[in-house]
Amino acid sequence: MYGVPNVRCEAPPGEHGSLGPFWYVRLPNEQVAAAIVARAVLIRGIFELWGEGSSFEEMGAAVAALPAAAKAPYCGPDTSFKIVLDAWGHSWSEEQQQQMIDRCPEFLPSQGRVELRAPQQTFWLTCARLGGANGLPASEPRWYFGRQVALADRSWVKGYALPRRAYIGPTSMDPEVAFLMTNLAQVRRSSLVLDPYVRRSSLVLDPYVGTGSILIAAAARGAHTMGCDIDVRVLKHGRKCPKTGRQVDIYSNYEQYGLQYPVGLLRMDVHTHPFREGMGEVFSAILGDPPYGVRAGGRKLVAKSHAIRHRSSHIPSTEPYSLTECLADLLELAAVTLVTDLLELAAVTLVTGGRLVFFMPASPETYKEDQLPCHPMLAIASNVEQPLQSRYSRRLVTMVKVKPYDPVVAAQFKESRKDFVMDIDRLHDIVYATEQQQQQGDGGGSVDGSSEGSSVVKVKAKYRSKMC
Repeated sequence: MYGVPNVRCEAPPGEHGSLGPFWYVRLPNEQVAAAIVARAVLIRGIFELWGEGSSFEEMGAAVAALPAAAKAPYCGPDTSFKIVLDAWGHSWSEEQQQQMIDRCPEFLPSQGRVELRAPQQTFWLTCARLGGANGLPASEPRWYFGRQVALADRSWVKGYALPRRAYIGPTSMDPEVAFLMTNLAQVRRSSLVLDPYVRRSSLVLDPYVGTGSILIAAAARGAHTMGCDIDVRVLKHGRKCPKTGRQVDIYSNYEQYGLQYPVGLLRMDVHTHPFREGMGEVFSAILGDPPYGVRAGGRKLVAKSHAIRHRSSHIPSTEPYSLTECLADLLELAAVTLVTDLLELAAVTLVTGGRLVFFMPASPETYKEDQLPCHPMLAIASNVEQPLQSRYSRRLVTMVKVKPYDPVVAAQFKESRKDFVMDIDRLHDIVYATEQQQQQGDGGGSVDGSSEGSSVVKVKAKYRSKMC
């Protein structure tokens, strides 16, 4: 975790402990805790646990049983303090809050004065309860009491909010999620060394860069960035800002945040990428949000036998790009081992140990573990779900390159899965199905009305989600 060795994380006890807001973590010191909270996106804070229980009384007894020597440094007569009440999954009335504050002296031996604005020590009394909302199961309350070690300051996220950004599009990545992806990819600040014998680099690639939302987060983390997209208009022309009337593009976003420009922006199709063989490993991370056809369908280049009249303004033809093919190309792009000249920026490879982080859609009807894309050079490090609607979600998958590229093994693996098709390729039909198509799904037909023998999917009426 963030370069700290031997960090252990454990879920709280109980059947649904892993679904609650708290986890146990063992850290070497408070400085490490502060460093983790400063970078984390989803962590609210780190607290030193003094006691917990299934009731207020059980929690209080656990705090009272804690050795006095462990509490003395924070409860002396010269130490100011305050107590924060936190209800997770429910709420307390003012009367209930006052009753709990009045009972805290039963187990908290603090002799200092109360200071609400700038106390030297802050204690948290929290009751977490899963209420059964948002698909979470209902559970009994769990009470916690502890000392605040480090608290997250989320104010920096607002500065990257999309409404304040110069150049955005309909599929621009939410900044909070983009920074989360950089953490999963372990993007760090480092220098790009041009010495061919010293390959220390933190170079991040987004193969579906769009308006650059993911690369902005990577650049803010201190990485050198590179982006590719099939749409040359997004990369080259941008658009006119409705507020200022000036022309804006990806570089405008970098200027807005005072970030170093990307080392390159390529008009590129991942399906037929232009990188040469024999060029070596260079990318420490590849981050991407592949097009999966709900709001912006995937496209790939297709060759046409006709003369190009005006090459400077020519836009090559494209055709539909299935998610199965898209992710297969993405994995191959991440695992391929080519030697790269950093000055020409003509590489698209992960170093061994580098990480690939990408989104893929999922639905209750189609999601299975064996449907996850895989590659012999890559291992899955994490696979987490982001619920979007009742009918579908998306999963954030992190993969690690575990060994150098072997072209023979890769070719054999590709041949063994040449007929593999992901069920989620029918996501658009699941989301936008009509009443008639629903009836076909119930009656044995396929979602798209194809012939018998196709898989049956029961679907709801169509809807839209701003998240996908």
